[in-house]
Amino acid sequence: MLLASVACTLLFTKQLWEGFGAGNLPLIAPLLAPVAFAAFLAIYTVDRWILIRKRNYPVLRAFIQVAVSLVFLTWLVQSQSRQFRAASEVQAKPKVTSSLLEHREARVRAAACELMGLRGEIEVAVQVEALALGDRSDQVRARCSEAVAALAPNDSSTAKPAAAAPPVDTTPSEAPAPSELNQ
Repeated sequence: MLLASVACTLLFTKQLWEGFGAGNLPLIAPLLAPVAFAAFLAIYTVDRWILIRKRNYPVLRAFIQVAVSLVFLTWLVQSQSRQFRAASEVQAKPKVTSSLLEHREARVRAAACELMGLRGEIEVAVQVEALALGDRSDQVRARCSEAVAALAPNDSSTAKPAAAAPPVDTTPSEAPAPSELNQ
């Protein structure tokens, strides 16, 4: 467990968080290293306690070993927290949001279509229309059709003409100028 958590932490942490940020990995994937180390630390602490009780293992030595491991775990959790915040920010970017239209799950594609329609993101209208016409899921086609209607530009030829405004008289009036009234 210790070797697996160290390997994941030192070698793969950046790639795992990038994968989570892009939406390709679940949250548990980048958190495996700290979870594995925490499990190791729990077992290690119990082992040190048993050694102290049964074999007269030096208490100070066991305490220092567990304390150093706790310091490492604290650093690891703080590092993972920073990486989680950064990956969450990446997920919130519009490009990542529009990539959900290509997700493997139908419910995610349907929600992405609905979101694009509510946001009015015209730049993805072609993708949304393609899903509305050709997705294998009825739910996705229905929601994408609604989104296409929301994203459709208002065409002046199909819109009702506005009621004509009443004519306004623009001829100069015969009334005296305001400066002449005060005299």
